[in-house]
Amino acid sequence: MSTPRRFSLIFIKLTFFFSFFAFSMLHLIAEHGLQDGVHLSALCWTTYVMCLPFSGGGILLYPLAPLVGALSWYVWELWAWICSILLHSVTLCYNRSLYEKTSITHFIYWAITHPVPYWGLFIICFLPIIATWLYRKHHIPSNALWYYQIRFLLILIALFLLAYIGLHDLIILSNIYA
Repeated sequence: MSTPRRFSLIFIKLTFFFSFFAFSMLHLIAEHGLQDGVHLSALCWTTYVMCLPFSGGGILLYPLAPLVGALSWYVWELWAWICSILLHSVTLCYNRSLYEKTSITHFIYWAITHPVPYWGLFIICFLPIIATWLYRKHHIPSNALWYYQIRFLLILIALFLLAYIGLHDLIILSNIYA
């Protein structure tokens, strides 16, 4: 991919992600106050990082690139996962009631506290990052076509598992509230 096109795609990704993230954060701040709104938006971001198999959560950390230098995108995704896990650990220890304020944070709380089948979703969503790391760093598999097929298959499996779990939870919630 040529350099100007690559930078255009990065600019488009940054623009869409930060505009969506900013409007979501403003809505949560208006509804729940400054401290809880920022915390809730960070928890929503972690749900995006941990439950969707395609990369994109690390884009929030991309403005740090001038400070730390140019890193591969899978490194940013790995740091996004680390930040997500740390944020959930702190929130579970100190402010568990915050998860009950939005449906997205309630879902991630339920997923974290009930390992089966949700932790399988987390693992499957993390596998494309591992596949990318193996391909970029160690050239495993050596053929680019195999790498893209493996990565596509991992993303597809994770999306089907997310859809199955989401549909199952929707059925459970609709029976509870019916």
